[in-house]
Amino acid sequence: YTIGYSAHVLLTTFTSSILADHIVKKAWFIHIGHELDKNKNVLSWAKSDMAGFSVPYTHPDNTERGYKLDFVAHLNTGVTLVIEGKGKEDDVDKAEKTALNIWTVAVNTEGRYGIWDSVTIYTYENVQTRLENIIRSTEDKKYDHQCQICGLKTKSLVSAVEKFGYEKTHGLLKINTNCKKCVLTNKPPKPIEMKT
Repeated sequence: YTIGYSAHVLLTTFTSSILADHIVKKAWFIHIGHELDKNKNVLSWAKSDMAGFSVPYTHPDNTERGYKLDFVAHLNTGVTLVIEGKGKEDDVDKAEKTALNIWTVAVNTEGRYGIWDSVTIYTYENVQTRLENIIRSTEDKKYDHQCQICGLKTKSLVSAVEKFGYEKTHGLLKINTNCKKCVLTNKPPKPIEMKT
């Protein structure tokens, strides 16, 4: 007996609502993965819940837990984007989202792991539109970067990616230290001026 159709998966009645929820969630994740594959701004992506990568948070029942992230994508803007797929927001989702926001600020402040951002996409939203909007917003992020050879400065992430390029280090995208022009001309670093 059929109860519905969602993301190209025919759903039938089950004695367990957990099993039905599992199937709906898998279909939703397949749909998000398909949209990531199609998006020209996504260089690579992975389903990250089985990679042992989690963000610590306090559950509403006051226990400490690890929040396993759904997807991690590397964007052509140089940003690593965490993507969460959700059905509807509840107290657990709010606690996880708060923890992810704090974690993202901490990682970006630390600076060694590139620039990170996150987005939560709910089942009622258009995945393609939501991804495009968040990717567009990463292009405008303030990002101060300076070439250690010629002193060239940039103020935005897009400008830094354009003028410095990026490299993949340990699976993360990082903006290069020196601008493309200095790297191509093999200029030596500027001497450090000492004040006496």
